[in-house]
Amino acid sequence: MTLHTVPSRAVPAAARRALPVLALLLLPLLLGGCGAMEAGKREESLGLTARFYVQSLRWGDYGKGLALLRHRDGSEPKVDLAALKDLQVVNTTFALAPVAGKQDEAVMTAVFHYYFEDSAAVRAVQQKATWWYDDSAGRWYLDAGLPDFHR
Repeated sequence: MTLHTVPSRAVPAAARRALPVLALLLLPLLLGGCGAMEAGKREESLGLTARFYVQSLRWGDYGKGLALLRHRDGSEPKVDLAALKDLQVVNTTFALAPVAGKQDEAVMTAVFHYYFEDSAAVRAVQQKATWWYDDSAGRWYLDAGLPDFHR
């Protein structure tokens, strides 16, 4: 195996003076790219979290869904899980819309089609609530309680 080396050439003085200026010009682009990457990861995290929330309700795992509910003041909504004992969610859809000018908030509109086992009626309930990002926890929370699944 033969190693080939490329002879080094002296960098002209004009180029040496231009390098710091070029670095200063490129720095905002690099930092802006990092911010965009962070925003993209946060947006992707929101989509996954919202999907996890509606699917946990869909499959009756209310404890996991409740773990994502927190008001901005840090309090957790009170939920009577016994009232949801015979609840069956049969279909869910949701959409997310960013809040203008805020990267840490989005409005979710979700529709849950459900029935209670002692009833033959399939009903629908809409939940419109705000997701907010908690920087200290590094995660999204829904500033709401569970949808109003009434009989």
